[in-house]
Amino acid sequence: LNPSFSGSIDVFGADADLIIDNTLIDIKTTTSKSLVRRDAYQLVGYLLLDYEDSYQINSLGFYLSRVPALVVLPADEYISKMSNGQETIRTLRKDLKALLALDIF
Repeated sequence: LNPSFSGSIDVFGADADLIIDNTLIDIKTTTSKSLVRRDAYQLVGYLLLDYEDSYQINSLGFYLSRVPALVVLPADEYISKMSNGQETIRTLRKDLKALLALDIF
């Protein structure tokens, strides 16, 4: 519960909701059966903040507690879809870490 990541300090202590069996899960308490883009970016942000891949996250998911439903996708597929196949988790982690080290935020 509430895992933090090596990069959490770079974004003022962000922590996720849950990791189970290498799946990072964000819990949403909404009656909507769809998600907003911001939610998807937030989950990817947590994935990328695990700079050293300490949790070995291989899937990303949302648990919609009021529906109820659990939606899970492989993390590499998630990133590929969001970037039109242009990015990988490894390169995005490296780039995010470098960007946040600039201390311009």
